[in-house]
Amino acid sequence: MRPCIKFRGKTIEHLLFVKHFNINGVFFEKAYSNLFFEKKRHSMTDFSNVIQVGVSMLLIVILGFTLTKLNIIPKCESDLINKFSARICFFALTFRSLAGNNIREMNFMPLAVGGLLVIIGYIICLPMLLIPMKSRFATYISTTFPTIYVNYVISGIPIFESMWDPAEATVIPIIFLSNDLIASPIFFILANVNEIMIENRRLVAEGKPKRKFSFRTIIQIILNMCQNMFLIGNIFGLIYASTAWKVCTFVREAMKLLGDCVLAFSLFCVGAFLSQHSLISCHWSQFVFAMIMKLIIAPLIMCLLCAAFKLPSRLARQCIILSGQPTAASCFAITDTAKLGTGVSSTMIFWSTFGFIPLLVLWVYVLDTLHLFPDN
Repeated sequence: MRPCIKFRGKTIEHLLFVKHFNINGVFFEKAYSNLFFEKKRHSMTDFSNVIQVGVSMLLIVILGFTLTKLNIIPKCESDLINKFSARICFFALTFRSLAGNNIREMNFMPLAVGGLLVIIGYIICLPMLLIPMKSRFATYISTTFPTIYVNYVISGIPIFESMWDPAEATVIPIIFLSNDLIASPIFFILANVNEIMIENRRLVAEGKPKRKFSFRTIIQIILNMCQNMFLIGNIFGLIYASTAWKVCTFVREAMKLLGDCVLAFSLFCVGAFLSQHSLISCHWSQFVFAMIMKLIIAPLIMCLLCAAFKLPSRLARQCIILSGQPTAASCFAITDTAKLGTGVSSTMIFWSTFGFIPLLVLWVYVLDTLHLFPDN
């Protein structure tokens, strides 16, 4: 039997090598642990995984774009796939992430920092109202919303699971709530205010009384929120988690099978959607500003928020990486419903999907180099 040699509590199997040397007749030995090198190799593997997962996601988007553009798969068929994914699979994906967990053990700080990121994003973009241009308020709304409506789920989950244990992915549905509880309601309110302002200018010109912001508008905003199956899945998942019950096997497996469809279906449909729109459908200044805001300023703000709230290092890093995800594909449906900002949203969905991988790699490099929020 091979002897078990220990050095500071570690067996020899955990040591890369032990170096012996002699200084002035005194014998010394220095052990070089391979744990450090294993950690670096593990970090490099994760880094490589992020790139590979990102590339595979882009390939599915390109596949959807190409097949739809060549009419091999007509757009109407991809619309059916998208509808099935949105009506059924979105619910399963978010519900399974929360159900079976204990709500008392969940950390809701990601929702707090995610919500503040949305509010700060709206505030940072306010100076756009000072720029002399036609429809300043509409430009402000349409430019801001795609930069703060984050694809936490579709791109967030595979990127997250390439870096961390999938069991920790409960942070995703929690931070995702900031999209549909804060970002989209504010957008709908501002869009309705913009609509009222435009209509009132017309009514004044015609000598008619002005229209006011009504209770009916609030009801419409609530109804729009209730149609979002991501949000409904989150709500039911939180309700189930509050019971601390385990999910029975057949329900868990059904939710898993349906939830696993979301990534491929959604990425394919994003490509199909992009094939029908111009690659840049807004003014170049809006495009440049939105890309900088989305991929650079938003993660930087999240860094400051995580530091201010003293989030645990691992959780803080997870929130920062998630905040740098691209614009969610559902952003186009929301802006289309409001009849405001479809050009910016379609442009941001395409370019942020292609641009977030190199920026994500850069953010990981910066965090590692500056030893910010170490992933212990």
